[in-house]
Amino acid sequence: MAATRCIRSCGIWKWKPAFYNKQTRPCSTIRATDGAVHNSFIPMSTRDLSRFVLEDDKMLDAESRSRFEQLSSLLQYAIDKDLRISFDEIKTRFECINPDLEIPRSAGKPDDEFWVIHKLASVLHLANFQELSHTAALKHLQEYKKSEGVMVGVNVSEYDILQFWVLGTYKRTVKRSYSQQLLSELKKMMPVDSKLSELINVTPAEVKYHKRLVIASRKKGDEKLSLKMFKDIPQGGLEQVVPGAVIRMPRLDRISLLVAAGTAVSSLITKIITQFHNAESNFLFVVIGLTGSAAFQIHGKYNDKKMKYLNSLNKTLYYKLIANNRGLISTVVDRARDEVFKECLLVYGILSNSRGLSPEEINMKINKWVQEKSNNVISFDSLDALLFLSEEGIARVDRKGVYSVLPVDQSLILLSARSGNVDTGADVDIL
Repeated sequence: MAATRCIRSCGIWKWKPAFYNKQTRPCSTIRATDGAVHNSFIPMSTRDLSRFVLEDDKMLDAESRSRFEQLSSLLQYAIDKDLRISFDEIKTRFECINPDLEIPRSAGKPDDEFWVIHKLASVLHLANFQELSHTAALKHLQEYKKSEGVMVGVNVSEYDILQFWVLGTYKRTVKRSYSQQLLSELKKMMPVDSKLSELINVTPAEVKYHKRLVIASRKKGDEKLSLKMFKDIPQGGLEQVVPGAVIRMPRLDRISLLVAAGTAVSSLITKIITQFHNAESNFLFVVIGLTGSAAFQIHGKYNDKKMKYLNSLNKTLYYKLIANNRGLISTVVDRARDEVFKECLLVYGILSNSRGLSPEEINMKINKWVQEKSNNVISFDSLDALLFLSEEGIARVDRKGVYSVLPVDQSLILLSARSGNVDTGADVDIL
């Protein structure tokens, strides 16, 4: 059965633990993506989703629709109860290594850091985040020329832990000058491995952004793990959220600066020698002045580019930082609850008006439904919702791998018994 890829333990769906290698490379997990990020989250609020499901005649009949709100309330209660234990465990373990505590505590156990990352990866999976593989992260962290005109890179060997998770992507069109368009066409005509092509800096016509980016990092020698979440980060701008990025002058600028400075210095030395021999050579004063001013101008332009990049970095840290450390854990936990709840509502709604569907058929129908309702293309994964509904006894699977669900009335009775006879007439808190 496809859903058996997940393991149910301590009230949370777990994938294989993060590989934790302090010697060679950053951590990575089994769901690491090679750079192609798919929008697997549902791009609508739980309140809007519930309204769309209730309004859809193809999902629920009139009788089921009248009690679906009660079912939603019990379903949300069951999800919160089922996940609360593991979520509390993450917060408890993180308190031992929390770098933001006002009162220092004794050092946590050696495995606290490992289990925080491992369980956080599980929660991020439920929240439909995807982890960037080591190869994909290294590609964006290696030194390359930024649009501001400076070289920026990160030395990943300085980190014991460096791990990224992303949620969704979108493209943003960038206005380019006429000269940039000409350079772009010129670069297309050059061979891919051309040295001259690497020196030409062209602003791309479209820039891909990550809607949400989570980073777990700790440099060698540090004692505390850092967790941060950002929004709207360029796909090629991971170095903006990593502490310790190095800014350098581009190769072409360095060569120009060395040539200008070398010419000025050599001319000065020549002038001193000729002056020592009482020779007249006023032309050397002109050379020294021109090359010296050129060197200062090149260095001044580099400083301007560097300040422009640092200004962009400051805006990222000030405006795009959503949460860090314990606040990040709470944010991710809330998002995971919402995503699991939305997935369960959609899967139940699709199966309630059918004679049974395979996980692949469920995914196709929900992808189409979400695109019709929100005009967004997603890659839905129904395995978590099917696993949860099966554990609660609402969903059944036959030997052919075809899933079906109980009617609303039977599901209400079952969930009510499991929840300890909670008030099924309560309003649904779907914010």
